[in-house]
Amino acid sequence: MERVYRKRMEIKKYLMIFAFLFCFSLKGDEVFKHRYEEIEYNVDKNGISLILIDNKKIAEGFLGFIDVSKIFNIEGPIINETECVKNIEILSEKKVKVNHLYPNLKLEFYYIFEKEDVKIDIKLENLSAEKEIPIVAFGGLKFYFSKNPEGIIFSHDPGYINANGKIEDFCHPSHFVRIGGAYLKDENFGFGLSPYYKGFKKTLFYGWINSKGSERSFTYIVPERIAPEETKKYSFILRVSKNTDWKYLLSPYKEFFKSNFGDIQYNHNFKIWSQFCSGDFYHSSIFNPYGFNGPSRRIDLEEGAKLFCEMVIPGLKNANGQGIILWAISGFEPRGAMFRSDFDIFPPEIEKNIPYIIKKFNEAGLKIGLATRPRHITYRVNWRYDGVIDINPNDIEHLNMLYRRFKKTIDMGFSAFYLDSFGNKLEDVIVMKFLREKIGPDIPTFSEHHCDILLIYSGIYAEIGFDFKNKKYSLPTYWEVYKYLVGEIDSFVILRFDKNQIPKDVENPFEFLFKNNLTPAIPDYLIGSYSEELKIIGEKYIDEKGKWKGGK
Repeated sequence: MERVYRKRMEIKKYLMIFAFLFCFSLKGDEVFKHRYEEIEYNVDKNGISLILIDNKKIAEGFLGFIDVSKIFNIEGPIINETECVKNIEILSEKKVKVNHLYPNLKLEFYYIFEKEDVKIDIKLENLSAEKEIPIVAFGGLKFYFSKNPEGIIFSHDPGYINANGKIEDFCHPSHFVRIGGAYLKDENFGFGLSPYYKGFKKTLFYGWINSKGSERSFTYIVPERIAPEETKKYSFILRVSKNTDWKYLLSPYKEFFKSNFGDIQYNHNFKIWSQFCSGDFYHSSIFNPYGFNGPSRRIDLEEGAKLFCEMVIPGLKNANGQGIILWAISGFEPRGAMFRSDFDIFPPEIEKNIPYIIKKFNEAGLKIGLATRPRHITYRVNWRYDGVIDINPNDIEHLNMLYRRFKKTIDMGFSAFYLDSFGNKLEDVIVMKFLREKIGPDIPTFSEHHCDILLIYSGIYAEIGFDFKNKKYSLPTYWEVYKYLVGEIDSFVILRFDKNQIPKDVENPFEFLFKNNLTPAIPDYLIGSYSEELKIIGEKYIDEKGKWKGGK
């Protein structure tokens, strides 16, 4: 039976090739042209073969299946280019179909043009009855810029990728690729790229292959497998324009992002925060077992809890702040794995003082938050130390275990959370979506790492620096792009410099943060001395409800 089945598949394959040759032999050399103002696309049997602006060539090549199996050390090869049968069908004045047929692979490319944009819909069928396709990639166009272009596209050398994981670890969303779209531009033209899919998917616009200097290509990679005889569909959008504003080039991605991921799922409050993070090994002793720094942080003692509230609450209240988040509330952890994934478990000496601290903050109209580690499970490495492993975001038991920890601390009175070691992977996004649905829109969260999709469900933690040589503050990575894609985003921002050393002719750092829609987070011991300054500056930008004035 198996031999008969294989024979039938072979006959089917050759019949398909014959049909291509017979049905499209008269159409194989046609060239389809789409022109909008100064932009002209040429499509032939190889795909997009030429792009002109003002009758000048700015891109050429082809658009087809790219076998990246060898580049990324994946089993292969997948195809043999010399065995491909190619044809073109013009369907309308704005739509053309290109067919590529390999012995083991059938592709249908549908090009749908609208003004400067072309949407490419691809139907890919694995004709093999035995072998899967291990990875999917499309590309072949080369763009000619007048100089090294600027923009956003991931272009790490494959050697680095292969030595530090798998290609799927470098796809969007990830630490390396935080924006799902891409663009490149010079002073004459630019192109923008957007994936197009439903739900969550790892994708990558990869800029290393066939690129050098001012000549740049892109390869659209989807790191998923196609089973024998399985058919899948893929889509992406290409915009080519003389308008080189990065927002314009990324606007197809913004439209996709909005339609696929929706609006932000939490309520905004941009008032300032304070931060507690004061427990370490060097301060620990038999008299201070949890290593808290100073008497006003000895929250393991009743008197220390009282002093802590007296140190923070008056200044935070006067500055119109919204609350404090506690890092290392359990002090120095001798088993390591800080910050802990078992964040709902506290030493008894500290746990007995938590209700008092929460009560005093709540009485002052202030939130109190907690540092968490939602992506990990703690386990014993040996008798002395712990390690962590990832939870499985597709296992509901893992997710429910995590939610129980959050619910326990919420029931205790904690109403904000820092998310440590979390935020820039697709798995993190899945976890955060689950958590947001469970905890609702009113509990703010701030993720240590971030990517564009995560910002639908959580605010960000960030640290900014100051370049004393050039007298310039830094911004969180991709902050302007994030705001363009998502809109207003909650933030918890630490200054990583001594504010008192900033030159007098430089803008106040708090003013800089507020102007850029970022919320300062002040160390607990400084909130009192900065209180009045923060109040005066903050009132210029934030209203009584914690919203940006003027709709910023």
